Amino acid sequence: MYLMKRSYIALFLAFSVLFGTPAAAYAASSGTESRYFVPTTKSFWKGALKARHIFEDGFTADLSDFQIRLARLAGIKPIAVKKFNILADAAATPTPQPTPAETVSWGVRAMIHGDATKDLTVGAGRLVAVLDTGIDREHPDLKRRLDGCNDLTDPASGFIEDSCDDLNGHGTHVAGIIAADGGSDGTGMFGFAPAASVSAYRVCSPSGTCFSDDIAVAIRHAVDAGANIIVLGVGGEAQSSFIDDALGYAAEKHVMVIGAAGNDGPYEDSLDWPARDTRVLSVGALNSDETVAEFSSRGTNRTTKPYHTDAGDIEFAAPGVNIESTFREGGYAILSGTSMAAPHLAGLAVRVWQGDAKNPAEATRALLHELAVDVGTLGDDAATGWGMPVQK
Repeated sequence: MYLMKRSYIALFLAFSVLFGTPAAAYAASSGTESRYFVPTTKSFWKGALKARHIFEDGFTADLSDFQIRLARLAGIKPIAVKKFNILADAAATPTPQPTPAETVSWGVRAMIHGDATKDLTVGAGRLVAVLDTGIDREHPDLKRRLDGCNDLTDPASGFIEDSCDDLNGHGTHVAGIIAADGGSDGTGMFGFAPAASVSAYRVCSPSGTCFSDDIAVAIRHAVDAGANIIVLGVGGEAQSSFIDDALGYAAEKHVMVIGAAGNDGPYEDSLDWPARDTRVLSVGALNSDETVAEFSSRGTNRTTKPYHTDAGDIEFAAPGVNIESTFREGGYAILSGTSMAAPHLAGLAVRVWQGDAKNPAEATRALLHELAVDVGTLGDDAATGWGMPVQK
């Protein structure tokens, strides 16, 4: 009798969600929704709970407290989806400036010993996926570089094509470091590879919060869309199985993934996920004098094999303090963070991409090791790893 009663209750509550009873309406308006993984493959529950992303053993959905109770009454135990955040200075809220202070930032100059504006064909044929807060698709220095624009943050849909407006500015800043082309009149800013293409995935809200299921789906989509490099300027303290699986998919397809180390320094073993993963090239942040930024997360390099990629190690360091780049509203702004360092490495990787190799991502990674110049503490240290790669 108890099992029968519970089944009737679950069925009633399910119909409440589907057909909008007052209880469901109250839940929807109470602001209690959050992202959960629902471990069932049954179509009924996918429809009843409005599945967002479908995975092999279940689906994710934005659930209210009411819907969580509903699932539990039916014997289903939703699991909270892990959250990540963009890794720029949270205290910085810059106002976009109409013109840049310089056409080439100090960070680009530090890693390229030459004129970044001299050869505007650099990066042609390469595609970099930026998973972030979106992009200002009308920015004069980026609009010719955009090749793909997708939004995974819309509350009503898990994936929207041809939509990626950046209401934060962080994603536009990251994209500009990599591929800003100076605009049609050449008076804007230039990134590392002004002929590279950028595909923008909005996986983070305007406040900078990013759900791991959205990130994982974007990684897989970027791989299938032909990305050579994926840049993750996001991080968190907890590992995500969704992202783990997506990183495995990227590795199988020989796609390079570059991740910001985190802004939790100067403490050892403070790397964020997913940069802790060996399949991700982790990048710490440097000041303009090539000293390590205090905020930059440190790895476990002191206790692991030198010059070997181990989980939790910092692999590289790159400029990440007071970096000027493109920003929202067609402007320019200065930001700091390891999510500014990660696109510096990505931009250089585009320039030296080993496209003819059997595994271009691994061959390029090996070349970046060779190009690295020791900075910070001598040797493979917890703040800079191999050092800062430089193209002479």
